[in-house]
Amino acid sequence: MKLSIKHKLLLYMMASVFLFGGILFFCNTFLVEKYYLEQKKQDLRESSKKIVSMLEAASGSSMDAKAVLSRGIQSALFKIERSQSQTIFISSAKGDLYFPAMEVVSLYSAEPLAKTLPGTVSLSGETGSASLHIAEKDMAVARVSSFLGSQEILSYDDDHSYFSLSKDSKLNINTLQYHTTLENGIQLLVSMPMSAISEGTAIINRFLTVIGLTTIAFTILWAWFVSYRFTAPITQMNRITDKMQALDFSESIQAKGKDEIAQLSQNINRLSNTLDSTIGELNRKNEKLAEDINKERKIDKMRRDFISNVSHELKTPIFLIQGYADGLKSNITLEEKKNFYCSVISEEAEKMDGLVRDLLMLARMESGAMELYESDFELNHFLRTITEKYDLVARERGITIELHEGPELLVHADPVKIEQVVTNLLNNAMEHTEGEKVIKIGSFLDPEGSSKVRVFIRNTGKAISQEDMDKIWNSFYKIDPARMRNIGGAGLGLSIVKAILTEHHSDFGALNKEDGVEFWFELTVL
Repeated sequence: MKLSIKHKLLLYMMASVFLFGGILFFCNTFLVEKYYLEQKKQDLRESSKKIVSMLEAASGSSMDAKAVLSRGIQSALFKIERSQSQTIFISSAKGDLYFPAMEVVSLYSAEPLAKTLPGTVSLSGETGSASLHIAEKDMAVARVSSFLGSQEILSYDDDHSYFSLSKDSKLNINTLQYHTTLENGIQLLVSMPMSAISEGTAIINRFLTVIGLTTIAFTILWAWFVSYRFTAPITQMNRITDKMQALDFSESIQAKGKDEIAQLSQNINRLSNTLDSTIGELNRKNEKLAEDINKERKIDKMRRDFISNVSHELKTPIFLIQGYADGLKSNITLEEKKNFYCSVISEEAEKMDGLVRDLLMLARMESGAMELYESDFELNHFLRTITEKYDLVARERGITIELHEGPELLVHADPVKIEQVVTNLLNNAMEHTEGEKVIKIGSFLDPEGSSKVRVFIRNTGKAISQEDMDKIWNSFYKIDPARMRNIGGAGLGLSIVKAILTEHHSDFGALNKEDGVEFWFELTVL
């Protein structure tokens, strides 16, 4: 499963909390007791060194009860016991107990010494006198040993010192002891009770568990908040850079502050703006280049089509001109034949001239070189003028032209080019009129209130097949090539109509009617 950076950061923070909590629990469970014991050993070692220094300063090389008790050592030893929570025992090599005094020893006994020891304790010296019977001293040492309980040697500090642990099963108290033998044989024992470290460790672990669970709960909330605040700009950067990859530069990163993430956001915004402007400029240049390439291809195609179609269209008139010219070269004597040959040559030359002029005009239109000179003119008068021009020619062919005038309208277009459109459509209609030989020309608004007016030229005759209907606007296309040859058409009239109306951005088309075919186009009404 793919995790987001926010979830990863949250998991890392939670893992760190659990890791540190586990380390703390491990140290408290397995290392605190050892550390505690080492600290107690160091305390006993330091106290022992201090006591040895005091004894050596007080008694020199000799050591007896009088020396220990007569020079104020007792008060210093009691002070150490109280301040360090320690217990001190000093005895001779023979087992004579020097410290504490018998009344102090009685405090360690489960029963008063008066009931357990024979004789009395007396002190002698500069401050008093004391006499302690051997039996009494042995009993006192025995009582102290009974207090100390069974011993377990822990470690040796040197050849004359070692640590031991005594266990009192009755009182359930463990005592750490430090045994030292001085050079003059004096025995020094410094001890201190060991707290129930294992019980304390369990209590601390329970406390840490409660605190840890509470801390984890707050840490989860805090980690989620921090991870969201930290990763929100990164998530936004990722989303916006995905859009940039799709060339969408519409959105920018909203970053606050002056840290590295804010600086990165600003850099991405600047990069986005630069890419947007650069790619936009590149697209505009590419579009212009594409237009230029398409125009060049179009011109090149027109050039090839021109050569191919013109070659085909000029083949027959050139052949006829060449043939009749050869006939004239043969010194034909009959005047009638000379006139006929000259008429054919003149007619074919005129067709060739018209074809070339139509091709040049069409080439200019399709290459974009044609210029429109638009103006406003009244449509009915415009159509009436053209119809009158063709009325005589139509009657000579037995064709009737009917003008159906619509509402008087002003249209905006190039009148010269639109006249050529109407003329070409009329010529096309006259060449294909059959049956009743009626051509209807007129205009109407459809629908009413529209800004466009539709002009139509309809002739009676055969319908145009759907296959031909899609091709009649192409250059040099002829529905009936043999018939068109007879009437002199080259198939360029409708192509010129298409080029002019396209330049005017006007809709146009052809429809099959019940009695013939209708061509139409639209003009803009003022």
